[in-house]
Amino acid sequence: MRTIIVLLAFIVPIIPLKAQWVQQNIPSNSGLILSIDFANSLNGCTGGWVGDPIGTNVIGRSFYKSSSNVWSQGLLPDSTRAIVNLKYTDGVFYGSGAYNITSDENKSVSLPIFLPEYLKERFYRLGMSDVRGSNYGAYFIKSTNNGVSWFPFGEVLSGFEYVISMDFATANTGYLCAERSYLKGTILKTTNGGSNWVEQPLPDSVYINEIEFIDNETGFAAGFRVVDFVLQAVVYNTTNGGITWQEKLFPDVNNFSGVSFISQSTGFLIGIGQFSFSTLILKTTNGGINWTQINTIQNLLPEGIEFLSSGYGIYYGENGSSSIKNILIGSTSNNGLTWQLDSIDYTDLITGAKMLDPSNWYVAGGFPWGDAVVFHTTTGGSVFIEPIGSEVPSSYSLEQNYPNPFNPSTRIRFSIPVSSETSLKVYDIMGREVAKLVDQKLSAGNYEVEFSGENLNTGIYFYRFVSAGKNFVKKMILVK
Repeated sequence: MRTIIVLLAFIVPIIPLKAQWVQQNIPSNSGLILSIDFANSLNGCTGGWVGDPIGTNVIGRSFYKSSSNVWSQGLLPDSTRAIVNLKYTDGVFYGSGAYNITSDENKSVSLPIFLPEYLKERFYRLGMSDVRGSNYGAYFIKSTNNGVSWFPFGEVLSGFEYVISMDFATANTGYLCAERSYLKGTILKTTNGGSNWVEQPLPDSVYINEIEFIDNETGFAAGFRVVDFVLQAVVYNTTNGGITWQEKLFPDVNNFSGVSFISQSTGFLIGIGQFSFSTLILKTTNGGINWTQINTIQNLLPEGIEFLSSGYGIYYGENGSSSIKNILIGSTSNNGLTWQLDSIDYTDLITGAKMLDPSNWYVAGGFPWGDAVVFHTTTGGSVFIEPIGSEVPSSYSLEQNYPNPFNPSTRIRFSIPVSSETSLKVYDIMGREVAKLVDQKLSAGNYEVEFSGENLNTGIYFYRFVSAGKNFVKKMILVK
């Protein structure tokens, strides 16, 4: 069944900002982190791999942290090739990916010529190589000590080469998206915590990048399907625990790299356009029956998308521009109504992310034969702002924006006499938050921030300043 997408696209300019992301300490020569998850605000774990430029010497890596920003290497089984996915549920970290198999019989398989280069690179990032079929297999592992050590668990996933994605609805009920060979994916389900797995086959020529379950019965799997040698993005949906899956093809989208649902009705997809190869974000509010395109981002190679039930969400990936190489992270605080685009001055890959709450976020990545990285923000990625001059004001104040009316941008000044937790947010006439300009602790001083209404409609908006119990609201008018 084909899906018609309602186009309400916004073009987001790439403007690198000085966001408050702090790089944490990871051991050197640690490779590429593919996944990151947390048991709580202190205990976290990563999964990935380290290898060589041709992919023949690939070794799994995992790191854990407890109370500081220092990560230590976890103990993995010797045969581990790559930890692609991590999930924490009910006191246990689950991991999946692939293990190395010692064999003299190798099978060289060339990727189909119709695959775009960005997809070939994505396969390699997972630790795959052109030598297929006999030198690695899919596997599933657990850690019961917050990633300090890991052990294989359950039956051997024979006949499968790689686990691409994983999600657990509860400690017992989980799902894997595994690959038998190139472009031959399937879904596996367990109801006993990974002791046994039952296959739920998908059609031929399907590749699933991410699977997510809202509860034991309702889940979504997103990726692409090859139709007449052309890639088309696809989403599979089940409402009965995987007994049946409904397929939706998106002819105008090449591939979905991520899916995130915050309820049975509201979810988001991120992928690459079929013809422009720009990044698209789609949203559903009726459980995937219809999808609306809510954002278009140029020069971005998307890695994933994640949302919290509060309406805060992020997408992340690498800048696809040849002139600027850095990491791009888009964030929203209102279920995708408006977005802020931030940049991290880092030239390699960001391939995993975790939002703990609206302010506490992690992104992770690295390079296969280099150093892994973890960046952390406690301000929701908010742009770092500094006082204007050295004068300390005597009282709290919020000035009228200038210019007003404005199109498309305006400036807002405010003052705080002592160091305080401060927020400055913009709302539409219905009271919906459309922008978060400041949400952090600031030192005493006078400040100025710029607000852009480029992606908003003409109308009346309100900006609200809150600091140390002081609350000011002013009106501004956007005229296009």
